[in-house]
Amino acid sequence: MAQRREDPTGSRPGRQRGMLAHPSAEPGAADTLHRHAELLQSSSDAIFTTTPEGAIVSCNPAAERLYGHRATAVIGQPFELLAPPERAAELARLLDGLRRGGRPDPVEYVVTRPDGRAVGISLSLSPIPNSRGGLAGVLAISRDITAHTRAEEQLRKVLSQLAQAESLARLGSWEWDLRSDTVAWSAELYRLCGVEPEHLRATLEGALEFVHPDDRAFVREVIARARRDGVPYVCEHRIVRPDGAVRSFQSRGTVVVDDLGQPVKLVGTGQDITERKQAEDALARYAALIESSEDALVTQSLEGRILTWNPGAERLYGHRGEEVAGRLLAIVEPPERAGELEGLLARVQRGEHIEHHETVRMRKDGARIAVSVSISPIKDGEGRIIGASSIARDITDSARAGEALARSRAQLRDFAGQLHSARETERTQIAREIQDELGQALTALKMDLFSLKHTVPAPLRDPLLVKTDEMAKLIDEMVDKVRTLATELRPAGLDSLGRDGAAGYLSKDRSPQELIAAVRRIVQGGMYVSPTLTEQLAAALDAGRAPIPHEALSDRENEVLRLIGAGKAVREIAAVLSLSPKTVSTYRTRILEKLGLRTSAELIRYALQHQLMP
Repeated sequence: MAQRREDPTGSRPGRQRGMLAHPSAEPGAADTLHRHAELLQSSSDAIFTTTPEGAIVSCNPAAERLYGHRATAVIGQPFELLAPPERAAELARLLDGLRRGGRPDPVEYVVTRPDGRAVGISLSLSPIPNSRGGLAGVLAISRDITAHTRAEEQLRKVLSQLAQAESLARLGSWEWDLRSDTVAWSAELYRLCGVEPEHLRATLEGALEFVHPDDRAFVREVIARARRDGVPYVCEHRIVRPDGAVRSFQSRGTVVVDDLGQPVKLVGTGQDITERKQAEDALARYAALIESSEDALVTQSLEGRILTWNPGAERLYGHRGEEVAGRLLAIVEPPERAGELEGLLARVQRGEHIEHHETVRMRKDGARIAVSVSISPIKDGEGRIIGASSIARDITDSARAGEALARSRAQLRDFAGQLHSARETERTQIAREIQDELGQALTALKMDLFSLKHTVPAPLRDPLLVKTDEMAKLIDEMVDKVRTLATELRPAGLDSLGRDGAAGYLSKDRSPQELIAAVRRIVQGGMYVSPTLTEQLAAALDAGRAPIPHEALSDRENEVLRLIGAGKAVREIAAVLSLSPKTVSTYRTRILEKLGLRTSAELIRYALQHQLMP
């Protein structure tokens, strides 16, 4: 390779390209230089010489191959030209350090050849002294470390991926050097334990300080056994973070031995399994609940095929789990209710939740059982419905009790009706007897007094007048009391009182002529009630009648009240009136408010008292 500049010593070049020749050297020295020149020419490393200022003086063939530049293109150019632009300033500082007597450390960088290929370079710079001990030039040796750089890059990539994997898996790694008792943790393990590297005492005992005190002896024993027997281990234990949080860990370890088979280190991993343990504990609790439940818990596919069948279902339906797995749930549907399960499953597929649906199912032996069923959709992680879960409870006893209660209510209503009828009959009879017997007697007595007062001779009339008036007043008071008593006994039947007894009514302040006319009317077979008394009777009847609360109800509210009195449940009333259960509940609330009642039991009692039945 031809040289275009003098070498840093100021001598003319010798026979070898790129060789620093010294014509004044002795013959032995010339041989040495010759051998050095051959070495430089055959070296696989790229070798440059530069002036103290960094201008390239010479380069060997390996430099041409490494950088892809011909010697004629680079000689005389600044050496920084052979470095990437972002590292040029760094090379300039290194040359400046050499000029001041320094010996810089090798540097590594990547350059791009003219053909576009990236090459990893390791560059070391050394001073070339002159005869006076000063700096005559610089010797630069570049080595191709592309494979090494790629390996390092690959290693960094792998380590980065490992760190990401550790973070995702909540998994950290560790290493324990047995000879030095030195423990090293990965960054993820520090993070999982919630500790900074400077706060870890990097020994086995220091690492064990993070293990829960109750688990520490167990972990120490596991590690000692693995070291003694040379076998891997896996164990679960708890750790206590510096903030006091207790986490569940799974530790794994493997023994590494030397060429003589002696253990030299343990390497392993630590994984935070707190969430997994919590999920396992929750699943165990759920499984225990399902297994111990007295209710029948069943899951089925969208096609209606049985997926799970708990012991409660075995007891309720009489089928064992292995007998029904994969079969259609319709095996528990009695023929008279065929299609009901299919309809319920269709509703669940639309996203409905069915609660407390009362129906009849069939056991393996054919016996019918009354059940209350709740069915809910099962969804996958994306919210799609993939099946259904149902809970069925045997309500046979409660259904029988309900039927018995309904019969008792019917009997009670019949008895109450009979009792009410008998009571009303008795009250009516008593009222009539009082009105007829006592009322007629008092009326007759007053009429006798009136006749007596007008038939007594004048000389005797005045002394008796005061006495007869007092007696007439007393009779009027007694008649009023009789009427009041009769009204209280039978207020709704005043219109019928006296039909078979007294045939005429007059107040005490009527004139004698009206009294005589009334008597004559009655003697002729007629009846007589004065116009004034007629108006008073009508007013008394209307005023004495207390308003009945349920008369303020609407027609629909009266219908609901009568059905409640008949012992019907909300769903039954809804079916009879073609209403929704929610609407029936609204009517029930209004009725309670209007009647001043609080519970359904009070509504039923009110309906019985007022004979409000369908």
